[in-house]
Amino acid sequence: MNGSLNQIHWILRLRTRAIARCGVLALTMLIGNVGHADVSISITEASTSNNKHAHTLDGKSEQALQAMLSGDWTTTLHVAQTLTQDFPDYALGHLILAEAHTVLGMSNPLVQELPNFSMPLVDLLLEAKARVAQAQGNLSINAVSKQSVPNDIIQVGKHIDDVVLVDLHSSTLYLFETTSEQPRLIKEHYISSGEGGFGKLTEGDLKTPLGVYRVHGFRSDDTLPDLYGSGALMLNYPNRLDHALGRSGSGIWLHGNPRANRSRSPQSSEGCVTMANEHLTDLYHQIDIRRTHVILTRNIQWRDWADASAERERYHELFEQYRSAWINGRVSDLASLYTTDSLPDLVRYAHAAQAKKVSSDTGLSTPLSPAGIDLQALSQVQAEDVSVLRNPDLKQSPSGQHLVMAFELPDQNEAQITIYWERNERGYWQIKREEIVTNGV
Repeated sequence: MNGSLNQIHWILRLRTRAIARCGVLALTMLIGNVGHADVSISITEASTSNNKHAHTLDGKSEQALQAMLSGDWTTTLHVAQTLTQDFPDYALGHLILAEAHTVLGMSNPLVQELPNFSMPLVDLLLEAKARVAQAQGNLSINAVSKQSVPNDIIQVGKHIDDVVLVDLHSSTLYLFETTSEQPRLIKEHYISSGEGGFGKLTEGDLKTPLGVYRVHGFRSDDTLPDLYGSGALMLNYPNRLDHALGRSGSGIWLHGNPRANRSRSPQSSEGCVTMANEHLTDLYHQIDIRRTHVILTRNIQWRDWADASAERERYHELFEQYRSAWINGRVSDLASLYTTDSLPDLVRYAHAAQAKKVSSDTGLSTPLSPAGIDLQALSQVQAEDVSVLRNPDLKQSPSGQHLVMAFELPDQNEAQITIYWERNERGYWQIKREEIVTNGV
């Protein structure tokens, strides 16, 4: 009798192990292969003691998925039970809980048994994939030196307090505090983006743009349909560079989720960046929208801040060329600094006159000056005061094809100047477009 019981116990134990392995393999296969692009999410430390905050959801989701993939279904069950109790409207939490109950009940995983996948299930698996990838990505990020920053951030000007950087490939938003010389990462969390992917070109392509933007306003939830959740930070897409490159579309915002959706699939919006409502509200209250850069990028590369010092010096020299050429009225230098389609008319006329070896006198009593910029104010701007950001492009190269410089003019109604540079075929930087914003206009 004892021999029979031992045999039954041994068979049951093998069956349990086989099912657990099957569950891990099935979920690993699905999480690894379902959907469009590889995506990931980052988990932030909770900024509140409220157990119902989205930070708690992010953390518990990571714990449950990691336990599931390691084959620890008991831990998976425990964490998933807590997750669904705290967030009863979180669909992915219920899927994880159902899988844990099924495997611990010695049945094959539910997902493996389905003959085909519904779109809602595919969305949940894509979200699971994103969260697993981010949990694994966190190990790499934590291993990186605290002196490391994303490659897109070269220097942040003194007029900027924060940089919001969204990695669309990994479905992660990073918030950097930049009041000291080196940007400091203070928050990261999961986001969703455009159904069509990234690199927006035309109206209606459902893609999220790549580029450097500013926030030009906030709309609260009481002024918006439920689609936008707790509110929206409005970006200035398309900016002057987007227009110059022929990109179209509008209404690209950072906004919350519909109240009925605790979370969304990684690529599920019409082009906006969406996030949990608590994350959106926290972000709005944490930043000064007038003193914030937003970078929408495709795939972050981290590097040591000190390693970028030589590159900063090169761009300091580039800014000095721009500033010196205007202050000293050097027509030939100005003509070489601008692309043909962006050269200011006054400079064009003066340069043409020089080429014809005739008087460059335009008949104006005022000296050459960039439109809307006081030369005395420009002379007070130091290269170290200027933001220098790599503008993400669809075609990646070591130093990029476009560069953004932004600075604030002293004593000129807080006017902010943005210069969009383009690398020409010979490898030289030229100004593609300029923009001046005064009091948000």
